[in-house]
Amino acid sequence: MSIPVKVPNRAGVSVDLTIEGKYLIVDGLIVPGNSGGPVVLMGGTRFRLDPVLHQVEGTTEPIKNLVAGMVSCGLGGGLTVVVSSDYILELLPSATGVKPQ
Repeated sequence: MSIPVKVPNRAGVSVDLTIEGKYLIVDGLIVPGNSGGPVVLMGGTRFRLDPVLHQVEGTTEPIKNLVAGMVSCGLGGGLTVVVSSDYILELLPSATGVKPQ
């Protein structure tokens, strides 16, 4: 997937950029220095509304924290581009020659 965006570079000049790959758009403000940081889905007990039965269901086992991805850049308006963990794992062998376990 690709999305064209206009972002300011470090000099403050607006440049056109195309973001490609597998990414998530997160409603969360980032600040300079957050790029490269992990985006963690908090563990704990989860509940959801069953779409068929319309009943609340929950887990009996605690859910572990999961790394959803890595912060890439902000799109403005509080939206953040996060490179997904599965895409990072796909890219590792070609970038490092090491296959992740």
